[in-house]
Order: sequence, then C-alpha cells, then structure tokens
Amino acid sequence: EIDFFVNVSESEGIPVSIMEAFSFSVPAIASNVGGVSEIVDETCGFLLSPNPSIDELQKVLVACKSLSPGEHSKIRMNAFNKWEEYYNADKNYSQFVASILKIGAKK
Repeated sequence: EIDFFVNVSESEGIPVSIMEAFSFSVPAIASNVGGVSEIVDETCGFLLSPNPSIDELQKVLVACKSLSPGEHSKIRMNAFNKWEEYYNADKNYSQFVASILKIGAKK
C-alpha cells in the first residue's frame, strides 16, 4: 500500500500524475506550482511551498506519519472522491459527448 504520492516539481500544468494517484486513493504531497493547488488541498493531501526545503518536506512527512488511521483513511477517501468527481476520464468523456449531442440536437 502506498501512503502518499510526493511531487516536488518546480513547474507543472495540471499534474495528471496526481490525478492518477488519486484514482488509486493515494493522497498527494506536492509543491504549490502551476495548477497543483486546483487538485491538492488539505482534504486530500498537503501543499508545500513552490520551492520546498528539505526541512519543509521532512515536517510534512512527519505530520503524515503521525496521522491516525482514521485521518489517513479520510484523506485517502477524499483523494479518490476528488478524482471521481472532477478527473474520471470515463465519466467526463461521457458527459462531454452528451453535452455536444444535446447542442447538436437543438439545431
């Protein structure tokens, strides 16, 4: 079992790697660059500063280790739920196609 996905990139768009981690109920620890904060928040992981120091990362890792099993389970569930609601490609593609067909039917 993977406890957290760690991404300390210096730049990002919207990180698909974090979406993929969430799809497996793996919360993220990530540097707050690009679109990361659109995905990661305190309900499903931990945001680091844009250029985190080793000390900052260490403090967050220690905080993660000290989470109770219930707290960790909740963060895992929130990560999956965020993926399911916003980033599930099967669901999003179906909704997109349905909306396009609805627009076409109006003409």
